Amino acid sequence: MVDPRELLVETRRELARFAELLPMLVAGLEGAAWRARPRPAEWSPVEIVCHLRDEEVDDFGARLRVILAGDARFARLAATAERPNGGRLSGLDLLASWVAHDRLHLQQLAGTLARLWATRWAPLDVGYAGPIPYPD
Repeated sequence: MVDPRELLVETRRELARFAELLPMLVAGLEGAAWRARPRPAEWSPVEIVCHLRDEEVDDFGARLRVILAGDARFARLAATAERPNGGRLSGLDLLASWVAHDRLHLQQLAGTLARLWATRWAPLDVGYAGPIPYPD
C-alpha cells in the first residue's frame, strides 16, 4: 500500500529538484540551438521545455485539482476521476506520473543536447562518450 503523505513529500521534493535542474541543463543555449532538432521527427529543446510548462499548468495540476474537487487538504489523494479513455485515475496516480513524466522528458532533453553537441563538433569523434542518441 502506498503512503499518500510519503508520496506527496517525495513528489514535492522531486518537482523542486527538477525545477532547479532544468534551467541548469539549458543554460547557455542560444538562438538556433534552442530550435534545433536532433532529427526531423524529434523535438527541439524549446519544444521539450514548452511541453513541460504546458503539462505543469494544463495537465497534471489541472487534473489533480479536478480530483481534489475543491478540498484544499491532501487527504483526498486516493479519490479517483474517470479517464476520458476509460478507467479511473487517482490523485496518487497523478503524483507518481508527474515525476515519471518529467524524468522521461529530462532524458529526452539530455539526449537531444548530447546529439546537438556531437553534431556541433563534427567531424570530431565523440564515440568515446558512449552511444549518442538519435544516430545518423
